[in-house]
Amino acid sequence: MSVAPHQVVVNGEDQYSLWPADRPLPGGWTTVFTGPVEACLEHVAAHWTDLRPASLRTTGGAGAGPAVRPEPATVDAASSVATGPRRPFGDTPLHVLVDRALAADPERVAVRCAGVAATAGELRARVRHAARVLRGHGAGPETPVAVLLPRSVDAVVAILAVLAAGSAYLPLSVHDPAERRARILADAGDPVLLTGPEHRGLVDAGYPSTVLDVTDLPEPAGDDGDGGCRVENLAFIMYTSGTSGAPKGVLGTHRQLVNYVHWCAEEFAFQPGERAVLHAPLYFVGSVMTLFTALVADWELEVAPEPVAFDDLIALTAAAPCGFLKLTPSHVRAMTALGGVDDVARQVMIGSEPLYLTPEFDAWISGSPKSGFGNHYGMSETVGATWYWIGADRTVGRRLPVGAPIPNAEVHILDEQGRPAPPGQTGEICLGGAVIGRGYHGQPVLTAQRWIPHPGGDGRRLLRTGDLGRLGPDGVLDVLGRADRQVKIRGQRVEPPAVEDALRRCPGVAEAVVIAEPDGHDLHLVAYLRSEEEPRPTEAQLRAHAAGLLPEASVPSRFLYVAQYPLTPNGKVDTRRLPGTPTVRPALSTAYVAPSGELETAVAGVVGAVLRVDRLGVDDDFFELGGDSMQVVEVVTRLDEELGLPVGIADLFDRRTVRALAAGLPDHRPPGPVTPTPAGEHPDRSRRADTGQPAVGDAAVQARFSGASAGSAPLTWGQMAMYRPMQWFGEASRDFNIRRVLRLTAPVTTERVTTAWSELVLRHQVLRTLMTEDADGPRQHLLADGSYAPLVRDTTAAELPAVADTTAAELAGTAFRLDRDWPVRWALLRVDGQVEAVAVAASHVSLDGWSLELLLAELRTLIEGERTLPAPGWQPLDQAGYEASPAGQRRADRSLAYWRERLPLVPQRIFDGPEQDAGPLPVVTWRMESTAVAAAAGTLAERTGASSSTVVLTAALLVQAALTGRDRAVVKLIAGNRNTPRQRQLATGIAQNALLVFEIGDGDVDDAVRRCYRDSTESYFHATYPPEALDALVAAEGAQADLSVYFNDARLGRDFDVPAQPPDRATLTALAAHTTVRQVTAVARHDMTFFLAMPYLAGGCALQLLADTRRVPGSVCERALRGIETLLCEAASRPVALRDVAALLDLGRTRPSDHRESR
Repeated sequence: MSVAPHQVVVNGEDQYSLWPADRPLPGGWTTVFTGPVEACLEHVAAHWTDLRPASLRTTGGAGAGPAVRPEPATVDAASSVATGPRRPFGDTPLHVLVDRALAADPERVAVRCAGVAATAGELRARVRHAARVLRGHGAGPETPVAVLLPRSVDAVVAILAVLAAGSAYLPLSVHDPAERRARILADAGDPVLLTGPEHRGLVDAGYPSTVLDVTDLPEPAGDDGDGGCRVENLAFIMYTSGTSGAPKGVLGTHRQLVNYVHWCAEEFAFQPGERAVLHAPLYFVGSVMTLFTALVADWELEVAPEPVAFDDLIALTAAAPCGFLKLTPSHVRAMTALGGVDDVARQVMIGSEPLYLTPEFDAWISGSPKSGFGNHYGMSETVGATWYWIGADRTVGRRLPVGAPIPNAEVHILDEQGRPAPPGQTGEICLGGAVIGRGYHGQPVLTAQRWIPHPGGDGRRLLRTGDLGRLGPDGVLDVLGRADRQVKIRGQRVEPPAVEDALRRCPGVAEAVVIAEPDGHDLHLVAYLRSEEEPRPTEAQLRAHAAGLLPEASVPSRFLYVAQYPLTPNGKVDTRRLPGTPTVRPALSTAYVAPSGELETAVAGVVGAVLRVDRLGVDDDFFELGGDSMQVVEVVTRLDEELGLPVGIADLFDRRTVRALAAGLPDHRPPGPVTPTPAGEHPDRSRRADTGQPAVGDAAVQARFSGASAGSAPLTWGQMAMYRPMQWFGEASRDFNIRRVLRLTAPVTTERVTTAWSELVLRHQVLRTLMTEDADGPRQHLLADGSYAPLVRDTTAAELPAVADTTAAELAGTAFRLDRDWPVRWALLRVDGQVEAVAVAASHVSLDGWSLELLLAELRTLIEGERTLPAPGWQPLDQAGYEASPAGQRRADRSLAYWRERLPLVPQRIFDGPEQDAGPLPVVTWRMESTAVAAAAGTLAERTGASSSTVVLTAALLVQAALTGRDRAVVKLIAGNRNTPRQRQLATGIAQNALLVFEIGDGDVDDAVRRCYRDSTESYFHATYPPEALDALVAAEGAQADLSVYFNDARLGRDFDVPAQPPDRATLTALAAHTTVRQVTAVARHDMTFFLAMPYLAGGCALQLLADTRRVPGSVCERALRGIETLLCEAASRPVALRDVAALLDLGRTRPSDHRESR
């Protein structure tokens, strides 16, 4: 949650929004409040009680706004903005335009439905009559009137009458549950309701407002009039389906509809005798184009009755010439599956979902030479914004662009900070101009969040769509998916739309929908596919295709075929109704053969459990079933822990079936499950450990816990891995403390937070653990009861962000004394007596970044009570017990044997140039920020099937080899050891060092990435051992080895959010022109010589290089960072032979000779 200060801003129409306090405010806006985001939203909720523009709040006030001035179309891809052509569509409300069109030719047939037809004159008379009745019941500007009717001539009359009365129509579905209809009506203020005799019973008998039968209206009083409304007034309130959140009432204006209808009438010229077919639900914004354009442009409107099956729709369009048909991509899939769709309509508009050119759709286009097809982008908040005619240059299997802005529309691409994205880069799509609506009915806070100040000033607004996209140099927009669809798969962040894109490019796949399904504490990806070909692609073919285009974590674990996707009433895919994932064996390239014998049965049980397959055959390929490198580690770990089988990482890569694995092992009787060594009783259960955390401002605030189990055990190996280095650093270990600020979504009481903290402490042993050292070495002591005393600070809303950051830094500013301090310090930040933020600092001995994120996520849940947490998982004493067990010792022996084999290959000094005088602060950190690295790494990751982390690691290894002149690179990796579900729920530090000795070898950079993927997986697996045992091993057999060079992917599971680029060196060079390299810190000493870290950076890649400049000159360090970028950009655009890397980079060498050596 952001803690940066924001400001509440108001424009001349008294419309509110939010704006970052540290950025210049566009013209036409005034700041009325400054504070953190949550305080700003509270201010909006308290003060923006009327969402109408100020000019509409009094009758007889200011006239309508100025007409839109005609201007040429503008496309400025350099600033990530595209603007449609300016059109002077005027200020006449929609219903007046309709009335004029109906009056011009009263004898023509205006609308038909199920054999019932109405001429323009008849329709106009009914509408005027009903409008006078509605005005007599209070209808007028800014007042909604509900319409509860199915598609019919009566429904058209009712909607037009509401508009003619000056009101906004609120369409309701006759098929919705009664509870939903009642909730919508109540939210809208129980307006007057129009219905018909067949549906009057759907309205509760106690409904507090007038209910009118549109077929039997009384004789009205008064004259026709025009309803007194202007183009800025409301035209509709449409409640969304709720598929992307809770249903909300979207407020649409006449200006929106007038602009849209005028463009449609221009773009889709009709020929004599043609009809427009309306089949969209009237409560869906997709209906407005066909409904109102037909009536304004003198098209005959054919209304499909409800319900209408797809074969009925095809028959309806074929019955007479159809000039216009609006569909969703789901409609396209269903209709092409039925066939007989060639030339069913001369003009076809498709929108509301991503549109892919499937072979079936391409065949429809090719078979309809008289028809034009186009892709449209819009939503309930905008009606329509962009348009793209599909041309002959289309490519089967690709997502189609949505085109350029329609007249008076604007498209802006903004980055995560709300600034214009660099040209060609991905960001959030924001829309402006005449196409955006007013906001959400009765929801000022949500409106202020979604409608933001326009950077051009004048008090205008932009709408944040929540969609990701990018603009091409021609101003054509590509929509890439929802920003909120990102999921985390085994610690890696994944975008399902990108996975769907890749799968649709597989031959034989017509459509793909990818969702994340829960699997215990984890999520896994499931792909639901449609195929029109026989035989369909097998799971092995699908997996191989996906692995060739996607990073490992993005490859779905299961692939399921469906005949059709379930749809919402609006024609979108309803993911909630997709079938659940079976755990039965999928169809594979091999026949099923059951395991035979105890050994095969036991191995199949472990492998099947990891892959979520109940019936695993002995000849089933592990990777064909979806196995990846993390699951390789999990299988090998569980075979060792549960069965005592010494299977290696390379074994599973090479022997990919149960039969092959078992054949290479001796016959073995599986042992029982691992039982952790019982923890001893702590000698002093009443011991307190809050002496180092005094309360400030409120000494009575305590988070007490009691009744938990007590115990004692040696430190886990991961804890020990940090314990010794922190002792070496002494007080300077404070620099390794981790700090965070948790912003709450709403203020809560102090008691609520302390109660939640107490529950959190009881859930996680690490929070009630002290560490001491005796003759047997360091131990952890788990206390049964005690209390946490938070630091408490009261501040103002305006000062809260700064105070929270300062407090977190203060908490982390001193070293932890873990023999008497709890491993976490915390502070409550209060405004007006209510807690709005929690600042924490943690010892890096006890917790790592993963653990702290886990704890804070659970703390938020405990405070806010939005869901129930699962039972606590694996705990530090469980881990210590495992490490002391025979299974743990076997695992350690294997890791130490791995190190013993490779230590002789490590040079005495990796960077062995002469030592230089570098002054009193020789250990320097540089930071490079590069969009080019992220884009090139994404391209290489897709091409090789490796992760972006492996790609950057490979580049770092190749740069090291070029700098040192060796044909081998050596690095210690930081292994998070979060390979199994229980490890991912363990709150304590379990990271250890992994040794990677990488032979450069032959081939090109792509080959090196693939080998590094396998070698680093094996390295990470062998990072589980007692640190003191490794120290002894190094002292005995590797005392001369240089183990001071490190690499760490510190993105905590987040991948680059920059799209992979086409293999175009010019594009990557242009991105590299924006790269920055700067020095950020300098200190006196460190135990590392060369440490390359990759923290997360939105919109790019950050590489931080810490180096001892006595050993590696600063100029070399900067060249090394630039060299990684250069190498990746070259390798992404062309094959780069490994023998040419040194010459390509021309880095110079840090060692005087170029001989080769083992040490």
